Amino acid sequence: MVGIFCLLIPFVFALDPTRVKYAINCGGGQITSSDGIMYQKDTGFSSGVSNDAGSELKVKMTKSPELYQTERYDTQDFSYSIPIEEPGNYVLILKFSEIYFNSEGQKKFFIKIGDTFVVKDLDIYAKVGKNAAYDEFIKFKYEGEKILINGKESKNSVQNGKIKVEFVKGEKDNPKINAIVLVKGELTDTDYYVQTERIKKIQELKELSRKKPIKVERKEEFDQYDYEAVEQNVIERDEDSLLNVILSTPGLVLIAIVSSLTYFACKSTTKNRHPKF
Repeated sequence: MVGIFCLLIPFVFALDPTRVKYAINCGGGQITSSDGIMYQKDTGFSSGVSNDAGSELKVKMTKSPELYQTERYDTQDFSYSIPIEEPGNYVLILKFSEIYFNSEGQKKFFIKIGDTFVVKDLDIYAKVGKNAAYDEFIKFKYEGEKILINGKESKNSVQNGKIKVEFVKGEKDNPKINAIVLVKGELTDTDYYVQTERIKKIQELKELSRKKPIKVERKEEFDQYDYEAVEQNVIERDEDSLLNVILSTPGLVLIAIVSSLTYFACKSTTKNRHPKF
């Protein structure tokens, strides 16, 4: 049991800044995010238009909203060239936020690395709604000037020591990107698991909100993707739910106690495995 807890601990870690090899603030200037990562000003793009229309908006689901307030888009396909040097395992993080459309199905596009489609029919609003952060995490291996995705080589993916990441226009509106991060390591070196659980919870809350309509004075003003309102509605309507128990004061205290015991158990186990001579 202790071993399982030790394995789970790394999953709650945030993105490790020391493993970031390259980061771009698409459509904007140089900034440093809340986790200490320096994002270069927009560079390395083939074409497109920079846009800061979201600079005054409050972007949900992130501690670094500034990364999702500027973007680059194009009315046709466009790409970014990302420098890569060292062989090894990598995770490419592509950051998005829908700041314009108010419903699903209004924007859909594809993403390619070289000749390989890594994301198909991306509909940001369908994932997290409007003015909310959404990241795509793409694992790959770099060896011998080649990119391997799921063990298969992606043709035409590396040119002059740079990865070609292409945003391909779909049947609805235009492709876009808010920020790009290249991490040398595994998914456990990123905030992938935290974000995955958050989005899973959002989808569950969306489904619950559809089954239990929210009472508001002016229904037309209610945004079904206002997750704080959805979550509050679920808690109020289902007081015995597990979510309510977890978010209660006793629940948080219990979580803190379990976390502390797990930490000391892991520390003790590690110490016993490596005795001093």
